[in-house]
Amino acid sequence: MGFILLLRRAPETPTSSGLNADSSIPRFRVSFPSSVHSEPISGRLMVCIAQKHAVNDPQGEDQPRFLVGDSTDTQQIFAVDVWDFAPGDIGTEHREVNATHAVGYPMLFLDEVPAGEYWVQAVLHPYVEYNRSDGWNLQLPRFTTFESDGDVFLKAWVLLPYRFFDDDKKDVHYPMFIYHTHYNRYFEHSFYPSPPANTTTASLGEEYGFYFFSNWTSEKPTDPFTNKRGIVVQLQHANPYYDDSYAVNSANIGPYGDAITYEFLPYLEKKFRGIGEGWARTMYGGSTGGWESFAVQVYYPEEYNGCWSFCPDAFDFRRFQQVDLFNNKNAYYARGDWTQKDRGAKRDYLGDIRETMAEENHHELAMGSRGRSGGQWDAWQAVYSPLNNTDGYPAAIWDKLTGEVHPQVVEYWETHYDVRAKLQRDWNARGLGAKLVNKLHVYVGVTDSYYLNDAVFLLEDFLKTTTEPYYNGSIVYGVTDGRGYEHCWTGSFDQSISLGWQTVNQRMIPQMIDHIVQSAPDGADLSFTSY
Repeated sequence: MGFILLLRRAPETPTSSGLNADSSIPRFRVSFPSSVHSEPISGRLMVCIAQKHAVNDPQGEDQPRFLVGDSTDTQQIFAVDVWDFAPGDIGTEHREVNATHAVGYPMLFLDEVPAGEYWVQAVLHPYVEYNRSDGWNLQLPRFTTFESDGDVFLKAWVLLPYRFFDDDKKDVHYPMFIYHTHYNRYFEHSFYPSPPANTTTASLGEEYGFYFFSNWTSEKPTDPFTNKRGIVVQLQHANPYYDDSYAVNSANIGPYGDAITYEFLPYLEKKFRGIGEGWARTMYGGSTGGWESFAVQVYYPEEYNGCWSFCPDAFDFRRFQQVDLFNNKNAYYARGDWTQKDRGAKRDYLGDIRETMAEENHHELAMGSRGRSGGQWDAWQAVYSPLNNTDGYPAAIWDKLTGEVHPQVVEYWETHYDVRAKLQRDWNARGLGAKLVNKLHVYVGVTDSYYLNDAVFLLEDFLKTTTEPYYNGSIVYGVTDGRGYEHCWTGSFDQSISLGWQTVNQRMIPQMIDHIVQSAPDGADLSFTSY
């Protein structure tokens, strides 16, 4: 629900119809009629403010709420939580966004907004109550795959091998390639049975989607999937904290790792004639999917037979992007006796900082308190943190306003989700290394936009030292002619990043099939290589 007004803030004018209405303290009072929503509602009340020149179509794509982002030309947002907000006249029922209680981005406080003429939009993001099995009752955004009555649903896109339904293939069983990703409302790989109508104006997706289809349905000896057939599965596991669970067990999000590995994938294998054994499952993916494919391989070493991980989120919390969680007291700023420097969160290919840690986290803080923003930093916190034992929400890794790091939470993160630390602890002591030989493959550009190559450097430092056994995998860095690839590089040295994503299946699935065949147990059915 929301509305839009063009208001003027007049400095020190208590009777102004804009930001200073009814008080010298800047404030907005928001109400809504019963025709909009008939019952009391709880959620995040946001007031979005845009410069007049930034809005050409206030009812369309130029709504102030659509103009708030992490770029330099972002507009402004302020927000508060509201509880049992009932419909009614503004004189009898309203909620207030003011300079005392509201938190904002990029300006933190409402009284910092200069005098001027602005478009203003109020938006309410509703919460619903989730009743956890441990007794905590939490107010969180609603997700249709994660119902408040306790039912949780997993979904997947399944790409079946060519000729799967042919009578002469009804006894063929196939390996499974699990593609991890996020923001996955649709099947991420373009796959079109017809060529684009106009090749001059066709998008890369249209053009290469037809190539993928043509390759997938070909039996030409030189085509990439001939004699290398299998099932592609793209998982969807959204939850109230993020659109992805990170595919591991989490104190806050739930046992997604076990549910995916021991329940959902076996169900899909049974339904679609998968081989259904660990040696015949591999994983690949980038960014979030890069971390997932690698971490799931480490946490479930015998249930999968290899990961091909691209531009992965940080495996090593000594380089959580640019933050050393063990030695940096503040996540947002590098401080000396006389200096304070912003830590970058995103850079361009020339190394210029595009977003800072403080900016991204303050944006999330405005979008949702207690880790409810749906943003990336809050997502990691929800996955990696223990519960806060005072309210049941994720324990904060750092103070969201100041950036001060919380060492006790860092200790929990290291014990449970620092993948490099787990590898180092358990490689020999618990025999983990013997289960991961030949299975770990990582690709990252050396100028990754989010500094993710730094943690890969540290991971490689350890893996190179492994003995009895040696890991015998691969780590490949993206750099060509002295220039590094950005986010998210998939291992192709002769293609752009975007084109590399369009060909990732043709390049990686044959590698995975070769590995599966070479490591298959004696007597294994390899009929998926027969056509």
